[in-house]
Amino acid sequence: MRQKGDSKIIEEAKRRFKKCEEWEAEARAHYKDDMKFAEGDPDNGWQWNAGYADQRSRNGTPSLTLNKVREQNLQIVNDARQNKPQIRIQPVADGASRAAAKVFEGIVRHIEYISDAQTAYDTATYHQVYGGIGYIRLHAEVPQNDTSSFDQEIYIRRVADPLSVYLDPDIQRYDGSDATYAFVFENMKPETFDEKYPKFKGKVAKEALDGNDDWGNRENVRVAEYFRRSLKQTDTLMEVPPGLFPEMPNGGTIRRSELEPEAAALLDTFELRTRPIIDPKVEWFKIAGSEIIERGEWAGSYIPIARVVGEETVIDGKLDRKGHTRSSKDAQRIYDYYFSAAVEQVALQTKTPWLVNIESIENYETYWEHANLDNRPYLPYNGVKDGVALPKPERVNPPTMAPAFLQGLEMAANALMLTSGQYQAEMGAPSNERSGVAINARQRQADNATYHYVDHLAQGVRYLGRMIVDLAPKIYDTKRIMRIVGEDGSESHVILDPNAPQAHQEVDANDISEADVTAIFNPGVGQYQVVSDIGPAFATRRQEAFNAISQIMAHNPQFMSFAGDIMWKVSDFPYSDELEERFKQMLPPQVKDANGPPPEVAAMQQQMAQMHQAATTTIQQAGQTVAQLKQQLTDQQHEQARKDMELRLKFMQMEADAKARDFDQRMKEYQAETARMQAVSSVDPEAMKPIIRELVSQALQTPIVPLMAKHAAAEQDMQPEPQEPAGQTVQ
Repeated sequence: MRQKGDSKIIEEAKRRFKKCEEWEAEARAHYKDDMKFAEGDPDNGWQWNAGYADQRSRNGTPSLTLNKVREQNLQIVNDARQNKPQIRIQPVADGASRAAAKVFEGIVRHIEYISDAQTAYDTATYHQVYGGIGYIRLHAEVPQNDTSSFDQEIYIRRVADPLSVYLDPDIQRYDGSDATYAFVFENMKPETFDEKYPKFKGKVAKEALDGNDDWGNRENVRVAEYFRRSLKQTDTLMEVPPGLFPEMPNGGTIRRSELEPEAAALLDTFELRTRPIIDPKVEWFKIAGSEIIERGEWAGSYIPIARVVGEETVIDGKLDRKGHTRSSKDAQRIYDYYFSAAVEQVALQTKTPWLVNIESIENYETYWEHANLDNRPYLPYNGVKDGVALPKPERVNPPTMAPAFLQGLEMAANALMLTSGQYQAEMGAPSNERSGVAINARQRQADNATYHYVDHLAQGVRYLGRMIVDLAPKIYDTKRIMRIVGEDGSESHVILDPNAPQAHQEVDANDISEADVTAIFNPGVGQYQVVSDIGPAFATRRQEAFNAISQIMAHNPQFMSFAGDIMWKVSDFPYSDELEERFKQMLPPQVKDANGPPPEVAAMQQQMAQMHQAATTTIQQAGQTVAQLKQQLTDQQHEQARKDMELRLKFMQMEADAKARDFDQRMKEYQAETARMQAVSSVDPEAMKPIIRELVSQALQTPIVPLMAKHAAAEQDMQPEPQEPAGQTVQ
C-alpha cells in the first residue's frame, strides 16, 4: 500500500517521463514510419502513401511493392547473427588473474546459455538496423524450476518493443551506462492485473503515468517500471603517511569508516589528500496509474538496460535517430513506382498473339480457339482455296515495355545501392570480380558502409558484460557449485565461494565428489575490465577450418596422411569422432610424436604417472614418519643428556664434598700440629728443629738432612781465605 514519500516519487516520475517524452517524440514518430516502411509488403502497402495508393486503386492503377530495403537490412542483421558478439573479461588489479578472468567468461557464457541471450542480441540488432534503436535488459531472479533455494540467477532478456523504453535524455554515452533514470512500460489485461495485484484491484487511478487512459477504457492497464540511480557520498578516502600507523608502515590509503575515532582525529591534524567515495544506489518502482504497486532495490550499480543504437545525432537541439532504412526510402519508392507503371503500361497493350485469314482456319476453328491453352504439336490451316494461295497465320510480337521504364528501374536499383553502400556482389548477385582478393575488397566496401551497426552492438554487449561483472558478486553471494561454459561449448563446474581468499584457486578432483569441478572462484576478489569481440561463432570457425583443410587436401592428397585426424576433428557429421581416432592410429611416427604418443604409449605413460604419484605419496608419508621419529629421537637424546648432566653434577658435588671433608681433616691436623709445635717451642726451642726438618722434608718430598749437609759444605767453600796481619812475615 501507499507509503510515506510515495507522492513525491510519483511526481518525480511524471516530471522525468514528460522530459523523456518531449525529447524523443519526433525520433519515435520516425521510428514507427521507418519500421513500417521496411516491413512493407503487397498486403499492408506501407511503402505507399495511403491517400495516393487509394487514388491509384480507384483508377485501376496498380500500387506494387517490391521490397528491396528489407533485403538490404537483413544483410546486416543476418551478418550480425553469424558474427556473434562475445564478452571478453581481462584482469586488472587487486588479486584478479587470467585464470579467474577465464572462469568469469565461462560464467557469462553460462548466463547467455540459460537466457537464450542470442535472441536478445538479434532482437536488438533487428530494431537497431530497421528503426534506429534497440535495447537489452538484465534480470536477477530465482529460477522458476528451483523450488528448494533462494539463490538467484542472472538473466539477459530481450526487449520486444523498443518504444516501451524511455531512457534519461541527458546521457552522453552511446550505451546509456551514465543514465540516472529509465522507464519500461507494459500493457496488461485488466484480469491479469487484478490476478497479479489483488490488493490494487479497483484502486488504481484512471490516468496512467504516460497520460494514456488505458485503465479507463478497460482494454489495458498501463504499468511502468521506474528506475532511478542516485550517487551519494558514502565514505571518504584518506591518505596515510608512512610510519604513522604500525599496521601501515609504508603508508597508503584507507577509508575513514575503517579507522578508529582517535586515528581519524590524528589524521585530521595533518594536511593530507582526501577525496569523497561515491557509491551508486539504484531503486526500482512499479507504478500503475498513481500507485506504487511494487518496489525494491536493484543490486547492481547501473540501471540494467543497455542501448543498441543505429545512428543518433542532435541537430538544432532536436534528437534524430535512424537505422539503415531511412536513407533508402526514396530510392525504394522510385523502384516501386517505376515497376508499377511498367506493369500498367504492358497490361494496357492489346493481347493479339496471332494474325490469321479467316479462310485459312476454316473448319479448324477448334484448334485455333484453344491454341493458347492446349499444348498441341501442330496447328493445321488452309494453304490453298479454289486454286488460290491463302496467307499463312503469323504470330504478333508480344507487348513490350517502354525503354523509359527499364531505365527508371535500373536507376532506382542503382540508387538503392548508392544509399545503402551495398552493391550487387554483396547481395548475392554475380559480378565481374573473379579473384578472391577482388571479391574480398568488394565485401569490405559493403562492411565499411554498415560496420557502425555491428560496432554499436558490440558497445551495448560490452556494457552488458560490465553490468554482469558488477552484479555477479552481489547475486552469487552464497557458496554453490556453478556450471561454466567454454568457448567451444564444453561444460565444467567451479565452486563459487564468496569467502574464498583468492579469486581463483585450483583444486584436486580427488578432494571433492564432483570430478569436473576444477577450481574455486570468488567473483568479489579483483578488478576486471570488459571488452566485446565481434566475430564468427565457434561453429562457423569450425566449418571454415573444415573447408580450408578440404581445399588443401583437394590439391595435395598426401596431406590426408598426416593431417586427416584434424580434418575429422573439425567435421560435424556422425561418426567423425571415430574417424578421428582411427586416423590418429594411422599417423606416421614423426607426426605422432608431434601430436603426442600413441594410445598404448599414452596409457603406459599414464600408468607410470600414477605409479610415480603413488610412490611420491609414499615417500612423502615416509618422510613425515622419519621426521616424527627424528623428533622423538631428539627428544629422547635431550632427555638422556639431561639425565647424564644431572648425574655428572651429582658426582661433582660428591667429589667436592669429599675434598671439603679432606680439607677440613687436614685443617684440623694442621691446627693440632701447630698447637703441638707451639707447646714444644715454649718448653725447648731446640726440640723444634727435628720437627721443622720433618715438615720441610714432607713438603719437598725428599730427606732434608743430606740437603742440609750439602748446603753447609757449599757455604763453607764460599768463605774467603784468612789474611796475615801487616808487618808480619811468614816463616
